[in-house]
Amino acid sequence: MMTNRTVLLNDSEFELDRPTSRMVCIYHALSHPVRLTICKCLLVGPLSVSQICERLELKQYVVSQQLAVLRNSDVVVTKRVSRNVIYSLRSEAVRRILRVSITNTKIEEALLPSETNKNAGGFAKVDP
Repeated sequence: MMTNRTVLLNDSEFELDRPTSRMVCIYHALSHPVRLTICKCLLVGPLSVSQICERLELKQYVVSQQLAVLRNSDVVVTKRVSRNVIYSLRSEAVRRILRVSITNTKIEEALLPSETNKNAGGFAKVDP
């Protein structure tokens, strides 16, 4: 269960409310490239550890370590099905964060080529 968290800012204590504390926890969990990639896979649907390992071409211990962080941060939940543990994203809030981030990254990547073709004067570069 998430409670308020106190952080130290410039030698002063600052208390975060519960929603802000939850966001900090989610963003911290998503800040690692492997954890972010796992969550992007889970955005499509629930997966077992072995399915995640296959998709990411990573060793089981690496994926399990990162899934533990995601579990402890309440980003993912587990469900046992037979001998497999199935992981899925815990909340719609996490799904929205991922979808918005993915969309913004795609938009930014689409804009980058035109930005790199501009010279210092701001005019489009014309190749001969």
